Amino acid sequence: MSAARFAALQASLGAALAVAVLFAPSARAEQIWPECVSGSAPGECRESGWYTTPVSVIWKSTGAPQHTEPCELGRQYRYESDTVAKLSCEAEWQGGGTDRKTIVLHDEVSELATEAVPERPPDSNGWYNHPVAITFAGRGFSGPAACSATGPSPTVSYSGPDTLSTAIGARCVDPAGKSANASFGLRYDATPPSLTDALPTRAPDFNGLYNHPVRFVFTGTDAMSGMEPCSATYAGPDSETAELTGVCHDRAGNAATLTVTFRYHATPPALSFTASPGDGVVSLRWSASTSVAITRSPGLHGPHASLLYEGRSGSFTDTRSRDGVRYAYTISAKDIAGNVTRRTISVTPDPRLIAPAPNARVTGPPLLRWTPVRGASFYNVQLFRGAKLLSTWPSRASLQLSNAWRYQSAEYRLVPGRYTWYVWPGFGSVGAAHYGALIGHRTFVVRPTVLAGAPL
Repeated sequence: MSAARFAALQASLGAALAVAVLFAPSARAEQIWPECVSGSAPGECRESGWYTTPVSVIWKSTGAPQHTEPCELGRQYRYESDTVAKLSCEAEWQGGGTDRKTIVLHDEVSELATEAVPERPPDSNGWYNHPVAITFAGRGFSGPAACSATGPSPTVSYSGPDTLSTAIGARCVDPAGKSANASFGLRYDATPPSLTDALPTRAPDFNGLYNHPVRFVFTGTDAMSGMEPCSATYAGPDSETAELTGVCHDRAGNAATLTVTFRYHATPPALSFTASPGDGVVSLRWSASTSVAITRSPGLHGPHASLLYEGRSGSFTDTRSRDGVRYAYTISAKDIAGNVTRRTISVTPDPRLIAPAPNARVTGPPLLRWTPVRGASFYNVQLFRGAKLLSTWPSRASLQLSNAWRYQSAEYRLVPGRYTWYVWPGFGSVGAAHYGALIGHRTFVVRPTVLAGAPL
C-alpha cells in the first residue's frame, strides 16, 4: 500500500495514532506479514501509535506455508475493546524457509473520561460567593489527557459576574488523540443583600419604651440568590438610644448589616420599705425614685385590698387600722417604662416595746422605746434588778436611762447585771393615777467589762 493511500485511510477513519509494528522488511521470497483493518478498508499495520476504533488483524504470506504458529493465515483476529497486545506469527515453507513477525497492537475504543475539580465546595446553599478555581483533568486508556481551559492551563478561575447558572469548559486530548469537552456548572453571587427596614415584633411596652427583650425582623432584597430569614433580639442594656444591629445573609452567604435605634429600659425602680406598728396606727416609710401606690389587705371596708396612698412623700401613717388585726401592706413603684417593683410587709398594730431588743447586751445606758398609745398623756416606766430600782413618768414614748439616778431617796448606778423594764400608759394627770393595760416588759444585760468598777 502506498503512503498516499495510507494517509487517505487515516483521514477517513479519523484516527490520530497507529499501531507499532515491530518487523523489518525481508529480501526473501517467502514472507509473512500482518494486515490491519480499521473501519472498512484494510491497510498496512502502522509502525507505531494508537487505533481509536475496533481493529481486525489478518496474517498473510507469499506462497503457501506448510505450517504457521500460533497464527492462522487469512483469519481475522478482531479487537473491539481497549487493548495493548503483542501479536506474533511464525511460518515454515516446504523448502525449509521460515519467517517470523511480531507487532504490538495499541487500540483505545472507550471514550475519554473527564472531570472538573473545584478548589473548594460551594460557599453556601450551592452558591459560590468569591472567586473559585476549577482544575480540569481527563484520562483515556492510553493515559492522562492534556486539558486546556484558558490557554494551555488546565485551571480556570471564575470571579463573576453574578449568575443563576453558568458553565466553564475545557477541552481534553489523551495520548491516543481522543478528545472530549469537560464542563463545570456553578451558581455565583458575590453581592450582599440590600437591607431596607427593621420591624419590631410588637409595639413599645409603655410610653414608647420597651421594658423586656424585643425581637426585630430585618427585611430587604437580594437580586440573585435571595435573602435568608433574618431577625435579632435586644435584651439590654438600658438606654434612651439603644441600638440593635442585624447581620443578615443571602442564600449565597453574603452578609449585610442594618442598625435600628429605640428606647429600652428593663430595670425596675429601686425601692426600700419599712412599716412600724403602734396603737391603732401603722407608720410606713419608703425610698423610691418614682411615685408609689400603697394598698392594704384587709382593706378599709372588708377583706379585699384598698388603695391607701399614691404619691412621692416618702412616708404615710395608716390611722384606720385596728389593734390585733394582721395587715399586709403592699407598696408598688412604677417607672416611666412601666417597670414595677413591689414590696409587701405584714404587721399587727398594738402597743409594744421597741428597743432595746429582748436580752440585748448593752455597753452603756440604753434608750428605752415603745409605741405611742392613743390618748395617753404620760407613761410609767419601772426598772428592776431583783428589786425595783426606778419608777418614772415620761410624757413621750421613750426614756433615756442614765449611769446614776435617785429613787425613793436612794442613789443607784447602772452596774453589770440583768435588768427588766415595764411600761404602762397613763391618762389624765399623773396624780390621778389612771393607767391602762401593760404595754410590755423586756430584759437587757449590762456587760461587766463596760461598767465594772464604777463608783457608787
